[in-house]
Formats: sequence, C-alpha cells, structure tokens
Amino acid sequence: MIRVDDNGEHQYATVADLPSAPPAHPWTLHLADEAGSFHLLGFDFDDHDGSRAGDVARDVDTLTTWCDQHDVPHLVCASGGGAGRHVWIRLTGPADADRVTDMARALGLLLPTLDIAPLCNAGTGMLRAPSSPHRHGGHSTPLPTGGRDAAEQVAYASRGTSPDVVELLCNWTDSRRPANAYATGAEQQVRTIDYQLRRLDGPHFDLPPKIKALAEARVTTRQDGSRITWRILLAAAHAGWAYSDVLAAADEYPGLIHLTHRRGPNGSRIPRRRPARHIARQWNRALGAAAAYRPSDHQNRPPVDDYLAAALAAVHAHPQLARGTHAAALRVVLYALITTMRSAHTLEVDLSMRRWALLCGSTKSSVCRDVAALIDLGVITRIARGRGTHADTYTLTIIPAQPVPGTQGFPPAASPTLEEAAGMLAHHSQDVFTSDQLGAAAAQVHHALLTDERASVASLATSVGLDERTCQELVARLRAVRLIVPSHLEAVDSEPMYAAAARRLGVYGELRRRERQYRAESAVWAWWCDELVWRGAKGPKPRAAWRVRLGRFPTTEDGRCNWPAAVRRMASRLSWEDATAAGRVRAA
Repeated sequence: MIRVDDNGEHQYATVADLPSAPPAHPWTLHLADEAGSFHLLGFDFDDHDGSRAGDVARDVDTLTTWCDQHDVPHLVCASGGGAGRHVWIRLTGPADADRVTDMARALGLLLPTLDIAPLCNAGTGMLRAPSSPHRHGGHSTPLPTGGRDAAEQVAYASRGTSPDVVELLCNWTDSRRPANAYATGAEQQVRTIDYQLRRLDGPHFDLPPKIKALAEARVTTRQDGSRITWRILLAAAHAGWAYSDVLAAADEYPGLIHLTHRRGPNGSRIPRRRPARHIARQWNRALGAAAAYRPSDHQNRPPVDDYLAAALAAVHAHPQLARGTHAAALRVVLYALITTMRSAHTLEVDLSMRRWALLCGSTKSSVCRDVAALIDLGVITRIARGRGTHADTYTLTIIPAQPVPGTQGFPPAASPTLEEAAGMLAHHSQDVFTSDQLGAAAAQVHHALLTDERASVASLATSVGLDERTCQELVARLRAVRLIVPSHLEAVDSEPMYAAAARRLGVYGELRRRERQYRAESAVWAWWCDELVWRGAKGPKPRAAWRVRLGRFPTTEDGRCNWPAAVRRMASRLSWEDATAAGRVRAA
C-alpha cells in the first residue's frame, strides 16, 4: 500500500495499491506493516530552510560510512531540488517498533539534521519513495554511492539486510554518546544524559526567575521566537527537566510558542503540522548543549569537590560507618551518591532507589534500608520528595568529628580520595560481589588488595575497617572462588575470572537481570503517570510522551490500571533485546 498527495497539500490522504507505474503526484511508502513491525528504515535528513546543506552532507556521510563499514546495503536519494537526502535500508525480516524508536532517538542526538518522526510511529511513519516527485519540484532521485552508479546502488540496496541492523545501530550510538553532536571543537559531554527520561543527571528545580518571566510573556511580532525558545529550553535542560516536562510546558507557556507554531507572513503564527516532532528535535539539541557545558576553573566544580572530599573524610571518621561489614555496605551507598554529585557538579541530586541500587551493585530494597539508616545518622538529608517520575532529592551533610571508641578491637577504615571512592564503587559492578557469600565487604577487601600488592591480612583489615578474623574469612572465600591466588596473598583481576567466580556462586548475569527489571518498572511507572495526566486533562489532551509511544495504559474492565499486563508488555520489549544480545556481541 502507498499514500498519494493528490492535492499538493502534503497530506497524503489517498491510499492505493502499489501501481505498475509510479504516480504523477508525490507518494510515500509506509515503513511498517499493519502489525506495527518495520520492514523499511527510512532516514530523512532535512534542509527545509536551505541553510544546512553542509550539516546534511556530514550527517549522511556519517551514516553511510557506517553502513559501508558493516556491509549494510543502503540507498541514498536526493529528496528533491534542495540538499535534503533520504537514506533507505530494506530489512529482510520484521523489526520491533519500540527498538526502532530507541534507535531513531539515539541517532537524532548524533545526527542533528535527521527527522526521526517517521521512525518513531509505526502507524503513520512513511517517507516519499525513490522516484516520487516533490511538491515543490524535482524528484526523489537515487544517487551513486560507494563507487556504484545509481542503478547498481538500487540493485545493491534491494538485497536487504537482517533486522539485527537496528540493534547494531543502537550499539553504535551507545558507543558514540560521550561525544556531543551539538558541541564544537573538542567539547565533550561532561554531564550524563538519562536517555530514558531524556534529562540530565542532577536535581529537578524551577526555572530561574528571569527565564520563567521570559516563558510566561507573550512573544511579540518583533521578537525572535526561536531565540527565546532556545534560551528557555537550555535553562530547562540545566534545571533537570525531562522531555515530559517540556511537552507540558509547550502548552502552558506562551514564550514557547515557537515549538508549536512557525512564523508566517507579517509576523503571524501558523500552527505546525507535527509539533511533537519539532519539540523532540529542539529538546535533543538543548540536552546535548547542556551536557557539553564545561564550567571554568573558578566556577562551582572545585567547591563541590572540596565539600565532597571533606564529607567523605567525615564519613570514614564516623564510628558507625568506619567499622564492620554493614558499615562497608553503607559506605558503598555513600560512594554512589558522592560520585553522582561530582558528575553533576552539584550537592543536590535526584536519585531513585532503582538507579541508586544499580550504581552500588545492590538491590533496591537493600539500598532503601541503607538510605533510611544514613538519614537517621544525619549523613544524608532528603530535601524534597519526588513527584511523578521525578525521584527524591538528596544532599550530603558533613558530620562533626566524633571520638572513635577503641573497644571494638580494630581501627576505622582508611578514608579514600574522591577518585579512589569512584574506583571502589566501579569495582562493585561485578556479578560475583552480589553473592551473599561475598558482598560489599569482600569487594572492598579485593579492591584494597589490588591497589596494594604487598598488603597483609592485618593491613587489609585496617584498610577496610574489619577485624582480622572477619578479614581472614573473606580472604578465604575470595580464594575459594579463585579471585585470590591460592599460594599467596595476591588478587586476581580478570574479567573471565570474575565471570567464572559468578557462575560458581550462581549469580552470573544478576546485575544485568536487575537492570532489565528496574528499567521496565521505571518505564511502566512513567507510562502510568502519563496516563493519569492524560485522563485528568480538561479540554485538549496534553502530549504525554509515554502514552504517545506505547498507547493507552492497560486497564481492567472497571478502568483501573492493569499493572501486570503493562509489565508484561514492557518485558516483551526487553525480551527482544535479549534475543539479539548474541548478535550484538558478535558485531562488537
């Protein structure tokens, strides 16, 4: 089936069977079938205003170079008379729509001129076919590529490729994410982007007063709505806003009118046909720019580091945090908080129990208990309760020095530097240390032995804050799973050995399993929050990001949420990732 633009209004309302001869009017091909599975990948690189020809050429070259390197048959077409380009990849089997959407959104951050809308909607996603006329003149014309003339390239692209190419592109964008597509020169991403909620790490707070006033003011005909919108979006990205917040703000703030309307003749405002696509594109740009912002030396980075270093030293001087196996687990929770604060350049961060647990290599229930204990000790303060998909906001308190009683028979753990704390936290991200037989204390003993090859049991006990008997027992357990050499006190640091030890203890793949579970739970919760906003809206319905992506939240006959059905649908998406995991490993 094809769609034809009979009246030249870019509506493509006429549906027809594929004819033997191309129609005289512009016509499109659907990328997905009626079941919602993609059989074509159509990448639309736009140059609507005629000023981005160089950007389009660079982005197309980036994608086609990757295709050539991975032997992926593809076809490049000139969209019409301008610099726009279409890149086609035919799939030999169906590709999951959710995973195609993930791929498109990740590529949108990497390739600024890519219009991701056709790849994000299996129901309506379509692209003008090769040879189709353009409503403003010209045709979609196949171009010579990779040393082949146009006819040879068409024949080459017709061979198609496995739907695993979607997963390969996801992997590729993952590896490229530290480089910011919207930065210039040697700028690199210095803040982490949460690609699920599409926000920066750090606390969520209101816009600065000047920016909020700008957002609440009506844009006059003499003002540049595009520039005003960019200032507001950039401030929102720095303020920790998520994509769902921006969608809601687009309907609320008159200063963001450029997101939903384009400039017309005589200063008029014309509604955009697909505002959600424009909002997504502009928000991706703002996120990329905010993530690449690098504060100068005199700004807030050194004071944050100084405060965190002082807090870390105070933690290790606290009698209830310096000694024992439970104290070792509490310290890992603090290391995760400190490392997150340092990455976000702030002393206030939003952190969910699920994400906190993944950082610690622990479970959300354990972290929940540990955080409650640290709040009781006055080390952590919860300064704001989370709302909707936003997690609680926490800060760290420097505890006054306390006398350390000497009745327990062993000294407190040595205080690490911020870099050492980050390294120790990373060492917990091994499946083997999730075993009840080892845990956080064993991970810290092993890490201490790696950093001091001449260590003795006594010095290890001092370093980790354990009595020698407990330390000796942990050394024996590590030696039993071959993470310490049998003949002498030397730690083994090898990924195959970590994996083998995890298999012996029956915990191989545990952290990956938790990551899938927590990701699904978080996504389902965000979906449900969007559903509540949608249901409660009076008048025009808001743009709910997850509802647009996944449809209506599953409900029972009486209208209540059907949580098990929602989790099953989300688990189905994760199963697709598991099914292609072996292909991803081979491709890597």
